[in-house]
Amino acid sequence: MKVLVIEDNPRLAERVKRQLQKWYIVEIARSGEEGIQVASNHTFDIILLDLGLPDMPGVEVCKHIRNISADIPILVVTGVDTSMSRVELLDTGADDYITKPFDLPELLARMNALSRRRARSESQAVVTVGDLSIYTGNREVIRNGVTVELRRK
Repeated sequence: MKVLVIEDNPRLAERVKRQLQKWYIVEIARSGEEGIQVASNHTFDIILLDLGLPDMPGVEVCKHIRNISADIPILVVTGVDTSMSRVELLDTGADDYITKPFDLPELLARMNALSRRRARSESQAVVTVGDLSIYTGNREVIRNGVTVELRRK
């Protein structure tokens, strides 16, 4: 799994990278602009995003990354722990939120949960025969562009 850490604090960024490199491939971006550029030029499985970046607010970085890709999980890592901040970030497109200081096992658990969620959504198979499409993941059937109502059984 490939992880992008967008964090301006060099000591924290290196510590997180050193810890995560035991399991993942990790890249660091030290500003919002650099994070957006790296995220748009490379493919990542998850992004860890700090809110307190020097050049632009983390909320703006989150919006830009969401415009680049709607399916990359974004885990916000920040010292700001207010209900208003969490709501704004989740509404902006963040997938989860963890506050500093954090324990490595909790960070890993949240990252794994996000990657499992993404894997489940990507694994939904579609069976297509002519004008009939069957979406096995959400049990939906479409024939000739019209949704077919299914019984519970």
